[in-house]
Amino acid sequence: MKNYDQGFRLEFGINGGLPFDNPYDYNLDADARIQYDLSKKYSVTRTRVFSTMFVSGKDNNLGYIPVKVGFKAFVLKDYL
Repeated sequence: MKNYDQGFRLEFGINGGLPFDNPYDYNLDADARIQYDLSKKYSVTRTRVFSTMFVSGKDNNLGYIPVKVGFKAFVLKDYL
């Protein structure tokens, strides 16, 4: 196995969506993810999302900040 430089990656994204249920009309998210590559095939991640669900009228919008920790395994990369 070749020597692989471990390192951090920083990614940003913007997402939108349409909820299936009332009273919300649509949502917008902005996320930031940091990924640390343990090797060429394995990484650990941490994602923080700033999410807001918007509602029309006098009601208040719903904002929340979920945090996700994950593990990535690129097991089929050599076969595809």
